Amino acid sequence: MLCVLKRGFAAVCLSCVATLAAFAADSNVVGMVLDVQGPAQVTQNGTTGRLQLLTNLTPQARLQLPVGSKASLTIYATRSVYRLTGPTVVDVTKDGIQLVQGQPPEVKAMGEKLVAAAQSDNLIPGAYRMRNLRIAPQVVLTSPENGTMLLDTRPKFTWEAAEPAEVTLTLQAESGGLSYNTRVDGNGWTLPEGIQLEYGKTYEWKVAYVSPASGETRSATGKFSLATRSDALQLRAIKPEETDPIEDWVFYAVMLQQRQIRAEARSAWKRIAAERPDLERAADLAR
Repeated sequence: MLCVLKRGFAAVCLSCVATLAAFAADSNVVGMVLDVQGPAQVTQNGTTGRLQLLTNLTPQARLQLPVGSKASLTIYATRSVYRLTGPTVVDVTKDGIQLVQGQPPEVKAMGEKLVAAAQSDNLIPGAYRMRNLRIAPQVVLTSPENGTMLLDTRPKFTWEAAEPAEVTLTLQAESGGLSYNTRVDGNGWTLPEGIQLEYGKTYEWKVAYVSPASGETRSATGKFSLATRSDALQLRAIKPEETDPIEDWVFYAVMLQQRQIRAEARSAWKRIAAERPDLERAADLAR
């Protein structure tokens, strides 16, 4: 069940926070870095390194920010965002942030923002797709991506073929209902006016063509799902405003990524990367 805050982030979804805090306790992760500006270091688990966007924080982690550096992080159990400005040294605990020396953090209640789904070790690494390292197949379905979830009931279908040829596109709902078959000259197609996909359903689509050179059939098949109507409406409602801070956009992008809503997540990461080119991980996730 999707947990969200109403427009304006006026109220927090307590059950989602509880789930997030419980997950963090189980995995020894108590928070996450939402923004970093300038050089900053984190020491945790006996290792010192650069503090980066989306770094998972564990108890006893120490953050060191020199003059001019800034960082924002969330501690799940406190439902708060901590904004740090250097020079400062703080220790992370499961119950918050402890000032060691320097400037104290500015604390902002999470009641003003979306509480994202719990992080896992596989979430962010899994977002780095190494497409260029694979041998290109004869047909590649580029959008919707295989296994992704969509919010739009009339998505654009795109693909790449090794040879210019008219293709046959087949689209059908797994549980029955829509079944569509059409011929397309090109590498893009949209459902005809008046036809749309259904919220909450899973679809399979296939693009096939006969190679003009060899006479062999080339094809590729993919699956995608649509969010439920309720989830789609809620996701649209909690999308940050253009003037909202980067940390709100990072929460939103992570939440989309967690739910495999990849196209929208990538769009959010692109916006973040454009505004903050110093956030290298945002640029990577935008690709």
